[in-house]
Amino acid sequence: MLTDSVTSCTTTLTNTATISVLSLPTADMSTTSNLVCLNGMTTLTFTGTPNATVSFTDGTTVYTETLDGTGYVAFTTPMLTTTTTYTLTSVVSSGTPSCTVALSDSETISITPTPAITSIDYDAICDGDLANILVNMNNATGFQWQATLTNVTYNGFTNGDDTNINQVATLTNPLQQGFITFSILPVLTGGNCSGSPETIIVYVNPVPVITDITITPDTASVCSGESVTFTVSGDPSGITYNWTAVLNGVSVVDGITSGTTTTGIVTLTVASTSNTTAGDFYVSFTPQIGSCVGLPEDSDSVTVNPIPGSVIQSDYTICSDTSLADVFDIQLNFPLVANTGVEWFVIDASSNVSGYSDGSLSAPPPFVIPDVLSVIGDSQGYVHYRVWTVSPSGCRGEYEDFMVYVNPIPNPTIEDGSLCIDDLGNVFQTYWLQATGNYSTGNYEFVWYDANDAVVAITTVPQLEVNTTGSYYVLVTNLDTTCEGVSNTAVVNETTPATIVKAEATDYFSDNATIVVNTSGSSGTLQYQLDDSGYQDSNVFTNVSTGDHTITVIDTQGCTFLETTVRVIDYPKFFTPNGDGYNDTWNIAGLNQPEAKLYIFDRYGKLLKQLSATDDSLGWDGTFNGQLMPSTDYWFSLEYVENNVAKEFKAHFSLKR
Repeated sequence: MLTDSVTSCTTTLTNTATISVLSLPTADMSTTSNLVCLNGMTTLTFTGTPNATVSFTDGTTVYTETLDGTGYVAFTTPMLTTTTTYTLTSVVSSGTPSCTVALSDSETISITPTPAITSIDYDAICDGDLANILVNMNNATGFQWQATLTNVTYNGFTNGDDTNINQVATLTNPLQQGFITFSILPVLTGGNCSGSPETIIVYVNPVPVITDITITPDTASVCSGESVTFTVSGDPSGITYNWTAVLNGVSVVDGITSGTTTTGIVTLTVASTSNTTAGDFYVSFTPQIGSCVGLPEDSDSVTVNPIPGSVIQSDYTICSDTSLADVFDIQLNFPLVANTGVEWFVIDASSNVSGYSDGSLSAPPPFVIPDVLSVIGDSQGYVHYRVWTVSPSGCRGEYEDFMVYVNPIPNPTIEDGSLCIDDLGNVFQTYWLQATGNYSTGNYEFVWYDANDAVVAITTVPQLEVNTTGSYYVLVTNLDTTCEGVSNTAVVNETTPATIVKAEATDYFSDNATIVVNTSGSSGTLQYQLDDSGYQDSNVFTNVSTGDHTITVIDTQGCTFLETTVRVIDYPKFFTPNGDGYNDTWNIAGLNQPEAKLYIFDRYGKLLKQLSATDDSLGWDGTFNGQLMPSTDYWFSLEYVENNVAKEFKAHFSLKR
C-alpha cells in the first residue's frame, strides 16, 4: 500500500522487487624481495577479486593496478635509492554497483649497501708462476672476474669468481712479456647486487735464458796479469746477470770476484798464484729479469799461465860481417818456467846496418841470435834489440833492451895495372897499388902480400909502388877497432905504349862523315876520344860534324897518350849576302886544295863564278858582273881529291836576301 502524506490517500500496490547482496572485493600484496641494491627495483604482486582495481601508495605517489581475470597483477617498482614502504589502501570491484573496501596491507623495501673494492694486491709474475691476486672489499660477499689474455694462457680460464682467480700463467711466446687484463666485479651472495668493477693488469715476465758465453781472448789461455772479458748473452733483452768467479790457483787483481752486470760484460784481470804453475778459473752467470731468475750457466774454463823470468843481457861491440851467435848467448833469469824460449824484436837500427831480423828460439838453450850484421860505409852503426822470454803458453817475461854496435871493417880493393916499358924492356913508369877506402880518420895498418903470401911491405898509407910484375893483395887493419879486411888480388903486367897515330876523314859532303883512327906499337887496350866526348873502344867515329877535330888516343894501362887533328869537309846549304857580317859569302871551307876547281851556275847552267877552294878564298858574294843575283837556288860543281882519289861533287845551295 502506498499513502500520500498530504492527503492521506492510500492505494494498494501489487509490484515486487528483488535485492541482491554482492560480496565485498578482496586484495592482498606481496613482494619478490624486501631487499634491493641501490637503484635497484623489485616486483609487487597483487592477488584478489578478479578484475578488481587496487590502489596503493609509496607515501608520495598513489598507484592503481587492475587484477586480471584470474585475480593477479604484478607491479615493478621504479629504481629505489632509499628504503620505501608500499601500502595497499583499497580495492574496488569491477561490477555495478562497485564495492570499495579499505585496506592497510604493506611491504617495506630496504636498500642493501653497494659492494665496493677497497684495494687489490698483486704483482708481476714470472712465466709458469701462480697469480697472487688479493681483492679487498666492503659490503660484498665475493667477486666475479673476466680476463683478457695477451701472449698468455691462464690454465684454461678466462673468467670466474673469487674461488678461482689465481691460476698458473704460461707465456705463449716465452721470449716476450705477456700480460693479463682483469676486470673484477664485487658482488653480494648470489650476485643480486654488484658494485663498480676494477681493472688491473698483471704482467707475466719471461724467465731469462742464457744463450751464449764468449771469452776474449778466445784462446782459453792467458798470461798472469792479463785481462779476460766474458760476454754473456741471452733471451729476451733487458737481462741482468749475477756472476761469480770460481778460482783455482788464480787471484783477481782488484779482488772483486762477484757482482751484477746489465751489459752482459765482465772483465777480470787475473794472476796465477804460483810463479811456475798455471791456474784456472771460470765465471758462473745467473740471468734475471725483475724477480724472474733463470738457470745459471758456467763459462768455459780459462787457464792463467805464470810469467817467466826476464833475460840477462848487455851491450856488445862487433866488427861488420860478424855473426852474433859467435859473440854471446842469451841468459835467462828467475823464475824459470819449464821449456821457456826467447823471442827478439829489432826496435831500431841505423840506416847503414843490414842483416838484422826479428826471431825466436825454443827451448832448450843455448839461445843465440843468428844475425850476421854488416855495416855499410865508414861509420859505426848500431842495432837496438828487445828480447823477451816466452813460455810454452806464449807468456812473455819482462823485456830487456840492449845495443849491438857494429864497426865497419876495411873493405879495400886494388886494381890490376901495368908497368910501362919501352921497346928495350926498360920500365919507364911504375905502378901504384892503391887500396880504396876512407882511411882519413883513425889509425890503419896496411900489410902487402905477393902471390906466395909473402909480406912485401907494411905501410901506414894505402899505397904501394911496385916495379915488378906479379900478383898482390893487402890486409888492412883498423888499429882502433881491431877490425880488418882483405882486398882482392890484383895482377900487375907489362904494357908497351902506342907510338904512331893517324886519323883520316872520309865521305866528304855526306850526312855520315866518318873518321878512322889507326895506331901502331901498343900492347895495351886502346881507347879513342873525339874532341871532348867520352872515350870509346872503337877507332871509328861516324856522323862527324864539319870542321877541325882533335883525336886523342890512350890505353887503359896508362902508358899511351897521343893526339892528332883531322878536318871534315862539307858545304854551306845557304848564305845571306846582306852585309850583316854573317854568311855574307859562300865557299867550301876546310878543303884547302889549290888545285881543286869550284864552279857556280844558275838554274839554267850559266857559269856565274869560279872559286879557289882554299882557306884564303873570299868566296862568292852573290853578284854577277856587279849585279845582285836574285834569291833562289844555285848549283855548284867541285873537282877535288879525297884520300888520294880524284872525285867530283855536284849539289845546290840557296841564296837568301
